[in-house]
Amino acid sequence: RTPALTDLAAGRSVRLVGHTDLVFAAAFSPDGGRVATAGADHAVRLWDPDTGDELVGLGGHTDLVRCLAYSPDGRFLASGGDDATVRLWDAAPLPAAPPTGQVWAVVHPGPA
Repeated sequence: RTPALTDLAAGRSVRLVGHTDLVFAAAFSPDGGRVATAGADHAVRLWDPDTGDELVGLGGHTDLVRCLAYSPDGRFLASGGDDATVRLWDAAPLPAAPPTGQVWAVVHPGPA
């Protein structure tokens, strides 16, 4: 529920407080300036890895979110979950509030 980032060289940890259930996935942006987490609370959350501050919570999934990946240039964040969707988020620039009109979903209907 509360993942932590540990800087072994500096000997400090930052807790990412915000998820209300288990966290299944995490991904750092290519520049290391943000970390995304996702899990059983159906949420994707983006954080400042230096402070642990939540930058934005992204809703839309209706079931567990199990995977996250940034595009190589950091512009997009993809999230996939048990709701059989992959959501593509415009992550650059990331707004300070949940985006409106910037979420696309690719829905896989499952076995025929």
